[in-house]
Amino acid sequence: MEIRRVDANQLEIVHKLLRHWVISVADTHLVGGGFPDIVVGYAGVDYLVELKSSKKAKLRKSQIKFRDTWKGAPIHRVDTYEDVCAIIGVRPIV
Repeated sequence: MEIRRVDANQLEIVHKLLRHWVISVADTHLVGGGFPDIVVGYAGVDYLVELKSSKKAKLRKSQIKFRDTWKGAPIHRVDTYEDVCAIIGVRPIV
């Protein structure tokens, strides 16, 4: 059985993203099977985002398998709120 953990930075990143009134965030970390932690919607595009709490943190086997077999939108591995903003093309709110 896979243990479903919340990365230490997830709550902070989600709260900061929700300050942008034009962004939607779905918390999907409990889906399991390697599915990414959050789905971010912006300007009609959905972004699958795997959150990690540091640059050194590695994907688990289930996450690698999901990424390698997923035929939809790319999966983005990020460590910070600023990383997510860069991927979706919005300026971070300071």
